[in-house]
Amino acid sequence: MTKLSGTGEGIRQKLFAVREKRVRPHKDDKILTDWNGLMIAALARGAQVLDEPAYAKAAARAMNFMVQSLQTKEGRLLHRFREGHSSVAANIDDYAFVIWALLELYEATLETKHLFKALEYQSHVFAYFRDDRDGGLFFNAYDAEALLIRPKELYDGAIPSGNSVAFMNALRLSRITGDVEMDERAHEIYRAFSGQVEAAPTAFTHFLCGLDFAVGPASEVIIAGKMEQPDTQALLKTLRISFAPNKIVVFRSESSEQPDIETIAPYVQPYRSINGRATAYVCSNFKCSLPTNDPEQMMDLLNKK
Repeated sequence: MTKLSGTGEGIRQKLFAVREKRVRPHKDDKILTDWNGLMIAALARGAQVLDEPAYAKAAARAMNFMVQSLQTKEGRLLHRFREGHSSVAANIDDYAFVIWALLELYEATLETKHLFKALEYQSHVFAYFRDDRDGGLFFNAYDAEALLIRPKELYDGAIPSGNSVAFMNALRLSRITGDVEMDERAHEIYRAFSGQVEAAPTAFTHFLCGLDFAVGPASEVIIAGKMEQPDTQALLKTLRISFAPNKIVVFRSESSEQPDIETIAPYVQPYRSINGRATAYVCSNFKCSLPTNDPEQMMDLLNKK
C-alpha cells in the first residue's frame, strides 16, 4: 500500500507540472451580499445551537466587512464586491438576507447594534421595494436600472426568495419592537401571495415558516440580567440549545440604567431581574407568565404556550 501511494503521488506531481503550463481558468472571487447574508445567518445560528463563540465572531467579522465595504455613503446596500470595489444596486434578496443575518447575530450576541442596523435596512425595504398597490416586494428598487418589468419573486428553491425571508423578518422585528405597523407590512406580503401559496404550498417552504410564525402560537422571551453573570448565561444557553423556532428573544441588560434595547423596544422597561438573579419572562398573545429564575421552568413555560 505504501509503495502504491508513493507511485500515485509521483503521477500526481507529473500531471500537475504539465497542467501548470496551461492558462489557468478564471476564479470567481467576487463577494455577493445576498450569499454572505445567508452564510452569516447560518454561522450566527450555529453559534447559538452549538455553543461555539468562534462562529459568532466569524459572523460578526463578515457583517462588519459588509457594512464597511458593501454600503453606499447614503447607507444603502450594494450587491457585490471585487478587487476593492463595490457596485450594483442591491436587490430584495440582498436586503432580506442581510436583515435575517442581523437578527440571528442579535440573538447570538445580544448586541443591540445589530437590531438598529436591521431596522435601518428594513426601512429601505419598504421605501424602495414595496408594491403600494398590490402588496409584496419587487426584486429591484424603484430607482434602480429600468427594466421592462419589475418582477416579484416568491418561489423558494435552493435558496429562499426575498419575499419569503422579508415576510419572516418583518414578523420578527414587529414582535421585537412592538411595532404594529411593521406587523401590518408583513401581512401585506402574506395577502399578496396567499393565493399562489395555497395553490402549490410545497414550492414556498420558507414562506410557510413565516406563516406558521404569524398564525402562532409564537412567544417572546425577555431576559433581564447582567450578561457576564453565570445565571444569565445559564438561561441563554438553555434557550439556545432547545428547538423553539417560533419565538423572539430580547435581552434587557441591567449593567446600565437605561439600556439601548429600551430605545428599540420601550415595553421592556418594567421587566427587571428578581431577587438579584437573571430572570426570564415568557410571553405569548400579549400575556406574560410569572417571571422565573430557573432555566427548566422557563422552557416549560415556553413549550406550553
